[in-house]
Amino acid sequence: ATVLGVFVLADIFAHESGLLAVVVMGMVMGNQKLPNIKELLYFKESLSVLLISILFILLAANIEYSELMLIYNWKALLLFGAVMLIVRPLGVFLSSINSGLKWNEKIFISWVGPRGI
Repeated sequence: ATVLGVFVLADIFAHESGLLAVVVMGMVMGNQKLPNIKELLYFKESLSVLLISILFILLAANIEYSELMLIYNWKALLLFGAVMLIVRPLGVFLSSINSGLKWNEKIFISWVGPRGI
């Protein structure tokens, strides 16, 4: 609640400054000697997963059917195939040189590894 309050208050004083205020607040709190910091970090992690999950649901809900039909063509399929079968595995293999990973582990990471947002 405090983080949300700081965000709104900073945004009232200066437009688009709420995010910066919350980041600075997080840095200050992270450097303090709080007694229950482990519980706070666990709560933050759970909240982050929940909010990111909601974000992807809301983004998908904003797609219009007519916009979605614009990308269904052979060019999009070719791009998808190139990224999944060439670019992504190449990136994994290049970034894992001298890592000790086996061939099958690199292929597995290429297929299901985290890709970020």
